Amino acid sequence: MSTPCVYVLHSEKLNLVKIGNASSNVDKRVRDLRKSGYGGAKDWRLMKAVAIDYNKPYKAEKLSLSLLTEIGYQKVVMYVPTGSPTIKSQPALELFTCTVEQAIRTVTAMAKKTNL
Repeated sequence: MSTPCVYVLHSEKLNLVKIGNASSNVDKRVRDLRKSGYGGAKDWRLMKAVAIDYNKPYKAEKLSLSLLTEIGYQKVVMYVPTGSPTIKSQPALELFTCTVEQAIRTVTAMAKKTNL
């Protein structure tokens, strides 16, 4: 997909879901996350990408993250990005313990709300 979108990824290794946004090429974004080992995993798989109006993918992502965090699904994971020149770890804040289906429902609903 090469249009702005909000997406749901899944890592089998971590058994976690990642929600994010891409302003244009979601496939490139997924490749970059795999390459960097985001959250400590390189097996991120795109489960759903929901097209959204130009300049609004961040808003849909933010609403989705807020809702799932409020429910209590957020899981902060500390990791060192692959190829990082420093050894300092950093937090991965967009990870959740909910099911892929729940994440997809949330992202889809927030995208519709944002597109109004």
